[in-house]
Amino acid sequence: MPCGEAGRALSLSTPHPLRIAVVGGGPAGSFFALWALHYAAQAGRAVQVELFEPRDFSRPGAPGCNMCAGIIPGGVLRELGALDLPVPSSLLVGELGAYVLHTGAGSRRVTMADPEAHVAAVFRGNGPGPGSPPGPLSFDGFLLAEAVRRGARVVRERVVELAVRPLRWVRTPSDLYLADLLVLATGVNGGGVEVRGSPYVPPPTESMAQGEVLVGEAEVRRRLGSAIHVFLPRTLPVLFGTLVP
Repeated sequence: MPCGEAGRALSLSTPHPLRIAVVGGGPAGSFFALWALHYAAQAGRAVQVELFEPRDFSRPGAPGCNMCAGIIPGGVLRELGALDLPVPSSLLVGELGAYVLHTGAGSRRVTMADPEAHVAAVFRGNGPGPGSPPGPLSFDGFLLAEAVRRGARVVRERVVELAVRPLRWVRTPSDLYLADLLVLATGVNGGGVEVRGSPYVPPPTESMAQGEVLVGEAEVRRRLGSAIHVFLPRTLPVLFGTLVP
């Protein structure tokens, strides 16, 4: 839901705090919760924000990862600044200012001339493993923890069903939660949620294989530098591949 619609929802007059259920605690869900809490504080409106997210972002490797490349546009970091939420430098693996396209005809480097167009590389989970890092590395975990610090509550269960009319509710394997506002922020990997009373149809997708490889910072910089490498094969049955330092 656009932020403007969230602002209008916060102005609704109800006898209890506005109950907001956000299904999905990745960046989309956490961003929504942070902005909802921000707008509610500005409006003097009591809200109760619940984020439904079973994944533990403090775990290294695949169990703690949302299975998406950790590329964060500079605009997102500036939005966090507007929320008085600077991202700790320990979470920013590096700043990437170029793409290198690899095709059957050769390679070409495309540099982002505008520094504001640069992107940041982050870990979605708590690093590639195999062991735990000395400190938190997960960008997703950072956003979710900040939403909790500012007043949201995390329900560590998978949502199996939700309804938008006549009543709005979210069902987990163990309980049912009523809400005034529902936000579906599961992403394309969050399939399996039945939505009652809505014509919502998940968008078409392509299958992707994703993984993290631990080779050491020096080796990453030597081989990839500060660029995202995109591979466009002619003969393999894949659309493209990427390597993100």
